Amino acid sequence: MIDGKQSPKSLRIIVGVIIVLFVLIGFALIKGMIPTKIVFPVVGGSVELNERHKDNFTILRITVLGSDSVPVEDAHVWLSIGGEAKKVTGGWEFEIPLSKLPVNHKLDVYAEQQNAHLKGHREIIANDSRMLAITIPLIRDISAFIKGTVSDDSNRPVVGATINIVGSAGSVTTDAQGFFSLPANAAEGEEVRLRVSKSGYEGLDQYHPAGNVAAYIILRKKR
Repeated sequence: MIDGKQSPKSLRIIVGVIIVLFVLIGFALIKGMIPTKIVFPVVGGSVELNERHKDNFTILRITVLGSDSVPVEDAHVWLSIGGEAKKVTGGWEFEIPLSKLPVNHKLDVYAEQQNAHLKGHREIIANDSRMLAITIPLIRDISAFIKGTVSDDSNRPVVGATINIVGSAGSVTTDAQGFFSLPANAAEGEEVRLRVSKSGYEGLDQYHPAGNVAAYIILRKKR
């Protein structure tokens, strides 16, 4: 200080710092950040930036309804583009960067209660709204198949054996290799009761999980 006044050198430093800070702020705003605190000491300065400016994000709020149409709290929720779901009161939220949206802004939203064999899905278009709210009703998952082979007690394929699922309509017959495949009317991993029969063989009921694990069934010839 000279006679209560700042020296030209000090003034140049302060002006330089202010210019740098304003450049940083301008760059931050262009990038969608927001300054939250600016400090101007005599010879220095700093800017704190919030890197999650909401103008660059769409907030998606999801409510999942159980089979009784009541909101559930224990579902698994996910998006086709990934991202982490945040649990909030009455549902879930995703904070989706606009830069991650597809060109057509279409998203698939999924929900499930695995233990209850319930699933739900919705396709949405994330428009320019900063907050989207959707509801996904869960329905019973019956998409799995069940497959396997039928052999006799000598390990030879049984051709033309009839297989059906107890409690469901429809049946299939085994091919030349004893193979069969039919809709399980159940979810992946859910136990179903298979009924297998063929003339000249003892009938058989056998439980097996629906899905990719093949069932191996042995029919015994009648004595």
